[in-house]
Amino acid sequence: MKVRILNKPVGIATLEREWRRLVSEDEPFWKQYNWFYYWWKSRSEEVNLSVFLVEKGETVIMIAPLVFERKRAGRPVLRFAANDFPNEFIGDVRLAMPVLLKDLFNRNSFDRRWLRQVRQDSDTAKALQAYAENGR
Repeated sequence: MKVRILNKPVGIATLEREWRRLVSEDEPFWKQYNWFYYWWKSRSEEVNLSVFLVEKGETVIMIAPLVFERKRAGRPVLRFAANDFPNEFIGDVRLAMPVLLKDLFNRNSFDRRWLRQVRQDSDTAKALQAYAENGR
């Protein structure tokens, strides 16, 4: 598995088919492609969005929208994209989370990883907890 990053509007627009494949229509609006795309488009001047994709072969198995945000002096803080809503990654979180977290912790381009406001019953919370407990 590998991690790929998209951070330009054109690249993010190409995710629509993959995003819709990974999210069912009955999931909350904040996980839907249309909501996220228009939210980001309206905030693109304010936020430095990076969409992390975890791929297995040529298939996207997880989408993780994250923001690099400057906090005072120093390097940016990494956080979930939409802090106003419960935060969850999209796709096969349990399989892909260790790959994403290993990639994020190996990057030296930010000071802190600030992943909060995660619903405790979500796959994202369970995968983060499993990683914290045993590194996978």
